This record gives sequence, C-alpha cells and structure tokens, in this order.
Amino acid sequence: MGVQSDKEIKGASVVMACRDINKCRRVRRALMTETANKRIVCEELDLASLESVRNFAARINESIKKIDILVNNAGVMRCPKLLTKDGFEMQLGVNHLGHFYLTTLLLDKIKAAAPSRVVNVSSTAHLRGKINYDDLNSEKEYSPADAYNQSKLANVLFTRELADRLRGKGGSTGVSVFSVHPGIVNTEITRHMGVANSFLAAAFAKPLLWLFAKSPRQGVQGIMYCALAEGIEGDSGKYFCNCKATEPNPIAQDKANSRVKDYQAHSSKVHSVNWSCDGRRLACGSFDKTVSIFVLDKDRMTKDNVFKGHGDSVDQLCWHPSNPDLLSTASLDKTVRLWDARTQKSSRSCRHQRPDGFIVPPIMHIFPLEMLYELTLQHTVLRGENINICWSPDGQTIAVGNKEDLVSFIDVRSHKVRTDQQFKFEVIEISWNNANTHFFLTSGQGCIHILSYPELQLQTVLNAHPANCICIEFDPTGRYFATGSVDALVSLWTSRSSPASAPLSLWVQWLVTTTTTLEGWQVLGQIPCYSDRTSRFHRPLAFSHDGKMLASASEDLLIDIADVETGKFSPAVVTNTGHLSLASGDGNT
Repeated sequence: MGVQSDKEIKGASVVMACRDINKCRRVRRALMTETANKRIVCEELDLASLESVRNFAARINESIKKIDILVNNAGVMRCPKLLTKDGFEMQLGVNHLGHFYLTTLLLDKIKAAAPSRVVNVSSTAHLRGKINYDDLNSEKEYSPADAYNQSKLANVLFTRELADRLRGKGGSTGVSVFSVHPGIVNTEITRHMGVANSFLAAAFAKPLLWLFAKSPRQGVQGIMYCALAEGIEGDSGKYFCNCKATEPNPIAQDKANSRVKDYQAHSSKVHSVNWSCDGRRLACGSFDKTVSIFVLDKDRMTKDNVFKGHGDSVDQLCWHPSNPDLLSTASLDKTVRLWDARTQKSSRSCRHQRPDGFIVPPIMHIFPLEMLYELTLQHTVLRGENINICWSPDGQTIAVGNKEDLVSFIDVRSHKVRTDQQFKFEVIEISWNNANTHFFLTSGQGCIHILSYPELQLQTVLNAHPANCICIEFDPTGRYFATGSVDALVSLWTSRSSPASAPLSLWVQWLVTTTTTLEGWQVLGQIPCYSDRTSRFHRPLAFSHDGKMLASASEDLLIDIADVETGKFSPAVVTNTGHLSLASGDGNT
C-alpha cells in the first residue's frame, strides 16, 4: 500500500522509506515513469532497528525543511516469534515502536509545515487487542495473533495520546493525527499466514483473499482521506474506518487504563527528581526556581507542596537518607536550602559566624517542626553556581559542588561549612559510598577519584571511561556502584573484597573491554546502551530498591533496564522526551 500511496499523492515531493533500498529504487523508477513525478526519493529505513530509524530521521531533518504528511504504513503481521535488533518482539517493535520513534524524531519538521498530518495505519484487529503490561515483549507466551492485535491497539493509543499532546494547554500546534483501518487488503503483509501460524488461515482465509479483499488501490483510499481530506482536523486523535471516524477498542477510549501517567509539576524544564527514603514522597526541582513535592498513596500520586524561595534554577536535590521529611536543594542562585516537607511555614533570618571569622550570610530557619537552614554560598571561597548536592549516609553532612570544581562540606548540626575542597580537575558528580567511609568524584577525564572520609585524602583514581564520566550511583545493598559516560557505556564496579560471586556472567556477551582490577576495585562489566545508540551519552542512573535492576537513560527517548546479576535487558521503556534525571521508588515505580 505504500507504493499505491505514492501514486495517489500526485505532484508531491515523496520520500519512500524502505528496508530494501534496491527494491525501493526499482519501484521508484517505475513510479516516475507511470506518474511523471520526478520528485520521488528513496531512503533506507528498517523499523526493526532504532539505529536505522535515527539515521533516517537525521538525513531527513538535514535535507528537508518541513513535512506536510507522515504516513506510518510499514508493518508485519502474525510472524513467527522474532526479535528486532533492539530486543523487542518483532510486531510490537516494527508496527508501533519504530513508528513511534520515527514520529517523535520528525515532529519538529511536521510542526513546521502546519497544518500538517500524521497518519498511523492500524487495523480492526486492534478491537481484539489488549496491552499485556506484565509481558509486553511476549517472553512468557507468544501468540502471533495476540502480538499483532496488541501492536495495532498500540497504534490507536499512540494516535490519541499524540493528538492530545499536540493540542496542548498552549493551543494547537496545527498537527492532526489519525489512525486508520485500510480494510482487508491483499498485500505481502499476509505472507506469514501459513499452516504453521494457523491451519484455518492457510486452508480458508488466504485462498479467499483474492475474492473478498480490497486491492491496494481500494485499501489506500482511507489513508488518503485521513491525509488529505479537508475539515476533519477536529477529529484529530480518532480512529477511522471506511473514511469516517469510528468507535475504537474501549481501552483506547479510557485514559484511566494508562499505566504511564504524566504529572504537571512545573512550568519549565525539570532538572532533578528523587524519592524520599520511605518511597512516599517524590521531589522535583526545576528551571522555574521551585521544588514540587508529590505524595504517593497506593497507586495515586498527588501534588502536596510547592516550595518557593530560590532565585534561580533548582538543579539538584536530595532527601535525608533516613528521615523522609527532610530535603536539601542546590540552586544556581548560589544557595543551598533545607526543607521540611511537612510544612510551608514562613521563615526568618539570622547570622552565624564561622570560627575563621567569615560571616555566613543569612541562614534561614523553617518552623514549626524543627530548625532548618539556608546557607547562602556567595563568599569568594564558596564561589560559583551550585550544580551538585548529596547527603552523607549518616545524615550529618551535606556536600555541595559548584561550577568552579569546589566542593563544600556542610555540617547539618552546627549549620556551618566544615571544609572546602578545591579540585584541579573538572568535577562532574559527587557521592558518598553507602558505608560513609569514602567520598567519590567523577571527572571530565573519565576518571573516578576516591577519597577517604572524613579525612578527604585521595586513595585511588579509577580510569573508568575514555570520555566524561557524568554520573555515579550506588546500589542499595552496597555491593556495586555504576558510572555512566559520554561514551554511551555504563560501567558496574565492586570492591575486590566484596563477595561478587561471579555476577554479570551474561554481560561478557556485550563486553567491549576485558574485566580489569585497579587498586582494590574491580570493573565487572560495561553495558553499551543498545548498540545502535552509541551516539547518546548516559545522563542518569538508578538502581531498583532491592539493587537487582539498573536503569540508565540519555538524551534520546529510551530508558534501558538491565538485570544486575545477569546483564539481561528488559524491554526498553520508550518515553516522550530525553532524560536529565531518574529516581527509584518503592519497587513499583
């Protein structure tokens, strides 16, 4: 039907996106002869490979100023159990995830052409579909029909959600989105409907297709209607059959069925999120200078408080390691604030003097529950804008790093800066180990600097990555820590004295480098995020509450989740934006 669609859109500049580029070129030559349209271009695109999708989108975004119509038509139907190059079940990966990723990558060009259209080719099979959240990748049991139905329902759900987002609170973007059932069309998509798949299909359905099925020219009319018809913009998000909006699967009409929920937290970009130690509160800091607090009650999340007071972006925050009510935040306004999440009471100011004679500017007390403090770090010794913050495991010290590679250690009990440490390398991330015996810093040279604590004497330097080491995370059990880098690798480390018991036996399948040891520390393995995404660097990392799973994300749309013991990947979570922060909750979030 893709070829027939190209015929129908007469006179338009057409990009034919095909897996087999040689076949595409043969078809292109025939189309140019038949239609006299010389503006037909062939581009290679394999929806079973996210690398191919990204490369295709990069070429299109580079060469084309705008996209008036995007038709997501490619598909596979009832195939044997196969996996995409990224480990997804083939029908879900090609029919939905590939199109999802492609659409998001091209969305700016589509918006630039507004009024413009996105047409997702679904099927009436979606009416029999359901989303198996417990086994989305069909690992426990595989049914070709159920997997196909699920993928087609995903097309309809995506259409509705994308339409809602494109309408938005700020007004419509002018992009309309439709899902469409083209009818039963006799094309190569039925090639897998053989005896091995279904005896009934092989014996009866396929032989009768020539009699009852639509021709490609007939089948494409519904697609062309959604792509070109005037006056249907008000039906954006709807499912079409026989050129009219039709009721879809009830699941596609009930937003309460969604297992992924969005919460409006801020008016601008969210920089950091973190769960309290009891898993009940989620805090997030934003470019809008505020901190939002959400409370989790069973499966419901409600906004509890919004803390205001910072004069610039809140870049980092962290909760007290054992008190679920205490939160610290670091801002580009050169201040660190301590909050009691149970209250929004007003505050008063006072002044304190350090033993060295330096007057600490206004320190803020927050009442009524206990005295908490704001330290305004604006003296030359404490120069720079704050970009890192972490709380020691014993809850007695807060470390704050700034853009000048200065780390200040604040005594929470005395409310004074205990010591400042100026480093001669680019400090990117800071953290204590779980035992509170060492302090870790990652650097712009790809190294991990390990200091004794509280002495802050350098113990060793680990050469962790060939590029900037931009994040570090300790697992709750204390056995491992993980680092992420611009090189698109996540390294998992353990102390040689830890009972590693040969974990990550499967990681060696992906290992680019051999296992090495250095000064008492051992790198167990390095996960490339899915191999097609090596141009994306890892920003945040998060272990699950039990330390068994490790999530990593980057500036693309995927969150990778790996089993720490085996290295086996779960299906990647596809989201709608890149990620600056990840947080692990109570085991369910």
